[in-house]
Amino acid sequence: MTLEEAKQEVIANRDEGITCPCCGQLAKVYKRLVYGSMAVDLIRLYQKHMFDDDWNKYYHISKVRTVTAGGGDFAKFVYWGLVEEQQKDPDDLSKRTSGFWRITNIGKAFVEKKTQIMKYVIIYDSNVLRFEGDLVDIESCLRGKFNYQELMNR
Repeated sequence: MTLEEAKQEVIANRDEGITCPCCGQLAKVYKRLVYGSMAVDLIRLYQKHMFDDDWNKYYHISKVRTVTAGGGDFAKFVYWGLVEEQQKDPDDLSKRTSGFWRITNIGKAFVEKKTQIMKYVIIYDSNVLRFEGDLVDIESCLRGKFNYQELMNR
């Protein structure tokens, strides 16, 4: 099999998932959405900015997250443009990322219910392929498990 044939085979089968014939890595398209505890974490980041009155400051993920497992889900906000990560020190080889985040203007407007996002983001190899579904606001992402007003009044 040539490299070009391998590329075509991966592209043709990435929706279901395929083991790459060249490197053995799983190649798969993922459909992601903002779920309740993610939305809570975004609200917490928003509140940190509000409390410090500094929208340019970056906060470490440990100061924002409500749960300690699944830290990668917070980073998925980047796909919608809701947060941005601080650049990692290139000399620090002990970490893959900086772990410091700040909310964007879009993220701020989303928390304030001034804008909506597409419900799903379709990603492949950490790149956005497209967005799908209806527009949703932050309250619908909380899905009744959390009270928006209660969270905002903390």
